[in-house]
Parts: sequence; structure tokens; C-alpha cells
Amino acid sequence: MHKVVFLAFEGIELLDLSGPQTAFYEANCVSNNFYGLSLCGFSTEVIRSEAGTQIIPDITIHELDEIDTLVIPGGKGARLLALTNDESQELKRVAQQAKRVVSICTGAFLLAQCSEKKSLNITTHWAYAEKLKQSYPALNVDEHELYTQDGKYWSSAGVTAGIDLSLHLIEQDISKEVAMQVSKAMVVYLKRSGSQLQFSDILSAQHSKNPVIISVIEHISNNLEQDLSVNALADKACLSERQLHRLFVQETGEAPAAFVEKYRMNIAKELILNNPTHLKSVALNVGFKSYDGFRRAFERQFKVSPQQFKSLFLAN
Repeated sequence: MHKVVFLAFEGIELLDLSGPQTAFYEANCVSNNFYGLSLCGFSTEVIRSEAGTQIIPDITIHELDEIDTLVIPGGKGARLLALTNDESQELKRVAQQAKRVVSICTGAFLLAQCSEKKSLNITTHWAYAEKLKQSYPALNVDEHELYTQDGKYWSSAGVTAGIDLSLHLIEQDISKEVAMQVSKAMVVYLKRSGSQLQFSDILSAQHSKNPVIISVIEHISNNLEQDLSVNALADKACLSERQLHRLFVQETGEAPAAFVEKYRMNIAKELILNNPTHLKSVALNVGFKSYDGFRRAFERQFKVSPQQFKSLFLAN
């Protein structure tokens, strides 16, 4: 039996725990209980998840001996948890003895503390990647990947990416057929491809307080099929191209042309997912006269072609 232990702590993100836990449980349902699942804490006292759900660990970390996989969920607690010296040493001991160590989302902050390899290749939720880099400068943080591996260490991006990684591990441990059955039972895609940029909040500029930028963004959102060149947008805003560029960078962190492309690609992604019509129609709907131009823009944003995205996300 492959022993999988989930670490629980105050302020844990519940889905970081329950998502992978459910995936491994579902794998047990179709694989004659391949996994032995348990929940450990730094004590067996009741802890609260970030959302308030109460959790009682099965055992303490001090009781753990040899295990196959240690899963470290994320959450506010993982980012802010101040371990005692004893707790830190115990976490390092268990992580070093484990054959595989997996971090989910911001569990990467705890993985960074217990990993023997300080220059670890690692990923985490895109919103906390910069903080992770600042906290642990020796890490090689990739904020794009849904999950990544560095030797026995695995890490995943935000929340549901933990399910993606769990399905991948189930496929490695048992078989693709079992992983597929688990994905169907959980009503999730067996494999997602591309990068976290598919999910990051690149449209946060809509929260701009500058009335000119608000007006331009509204115009973009309502006229995706029209000419949205920098010249056209500058005319709409009654500004010079240089003035518009300066304001856009100041308010959004993006040049106007880059923002328009990202906006169009996010709408295209939603169109493909929600109404998978002919991809050339999607290209026209978001303002591209040429499918090749649309395909190149889509690949720049999401690291996969529109056809690959459609096939992967609609495979189930």
C-alpha cells in the first residue's frame, strides 16, 4: 500500500486538502485500495481551515515514520505559519524520509522550509509567486506552470491545480485508465495544458480609477471585433498615442496593444470552452481577420494552440 499523508495546520485552504484527498480516494475505489490515506497535524487538536471548517488530524507528525508521499496543502496558514524549532525539525525529518513530497498552491512556502534542495524548481499560485521569490531567493519559481517536478519534489499552482497534479501522480503510480476514471468521477479534465496565465487576473485593470482608462477598457470590451489599434484607441480617448501608452502602463502595467491581445485571448478562451464552435469563427468574433494571426496570439498567451486547448479541455 502506498502511504499518502496530508499535513494539516491552522489556516489551511480546504480545497488544497480535499481536492487531492478526494482524487486519491476515488483512485482507491477503482484500484483495490492502492493508497493508504491519513491526515497528520503538529498535534491532534482541532484546527480550523481558512474558511472556518474544523479538522481533526488522525495522528501527529511526531508519529510518522516511513511514508511514500507527503502532501503539503496551502492557504493563509502556510504563508504565515510560524513553526517552532521542534515543528520545523519534524517537518524536515518527515519530508526527507518521504519518497515523494508534494506541495499544493502556497504549500510551496512550507516545502521551501523543509526541502533538502534549496535551489528547488518550484511553482505556486501566480498571485503569490513574487512573494515566494522574495522570501526564498534561492528558489527557481515558475509562476506559469500548473505543476512541476524537481526530483522527488512536486509542486502545483493554485487550488484546483492540486487536482491536476494528483491525477498525474495517480497515472504514474497506477495507470492512465485509473486516472481517467477518477477524472470522470470528479467531473474534471484528465489533463489541462498551457500555463497559469490562462487563469490569472490579467483583467484587473478594470478596477482602474482613471476615467479615461475605464472608458477605453469599456470600449475594448464592447468592440472586440473592431479596430483596436493604439491609434484607434488614442483617437477614442482624445489623446496622443504616447499619452495613452503612458496612462495605460501607469494604470494597468501593460502597453495598450498587449492589454488588447490579452483581453481578446481571454474572451476567445471562454468562447472555446462554453461554445466550441469552429475556431475560425472564434477568431473573427475577437477581431482577427486571419486564423493564423489568432493562433499565434493564442499561443503567445497560453503556450498551446487553440486546437490543442479545445482538445485538452473538452476531452472528457
